[in-house]
Amino acid sequence: MGTDKAFLPRVSGQGGTWLGAAVDCLKDCVAEVLVVGRRQSDLAEVTDIDWKDVSVRADHRNGIGPLAGVETGLLAARPRGILTLPCDLPYLESSTLQLLLSAAEVGAQQTMCFVQPDGRLEAAVAIYGPEAFEPLLEFLDGGGRSVTRFLHRLGFEAVAVPPDLTDQFRNVNTPEDLRELDA
Repeated sequence: MGTDKAFLPRVSGQGGTWLGAAVDCLKDCVAEVLVVGRRQSDLAEVTDIDWKDVSVRADHRNGIGPLAGVETGLLAARPRGILTLPCDLPYLESSTLQLLLSAAEVGAQQTMCFVQPDGRLEAAVAIYGPEAFEPLLEFLDGGGRSVTRFLHRLGFEAVAVPPDLTDQFRNVNTPEDLRELDA
């Protein structure tokens, strides 16, 4: 991508950053928000977040991708679970996250994630129960890096994304994706 997506400006002229949008979305859903990333020092540049209400931690392990954030989050939240949200879903709304949280209240599994109507997992938006911590350590220590593979190994409950909400999961991984988003 060439730039840290956390610092991209919000879509639709809302002001602020994608990280700020993700934090706002989480604040509408959970009591505590933890931002995990590889470079804590850069976060001082993000002025659209009220940092007194947000905890910040550096990845427990560097250079291994999103699962480092999951590990850090679970470590910080012990003995509770966590809700994960990447910063590159600028259209995701808190009401959609509430669907996942509501399913968790009645679900048999403690680990859940969204699944698209076509069967694709939205593995980055997930709830990890505290029981995920030890298997995650084993997975990472064994060289595992894929969030999707970890979820399949762990076992999870899939929560269907309603067809009218699929556009909220448009993420941006390339400059072309960003141009499409801005169009």
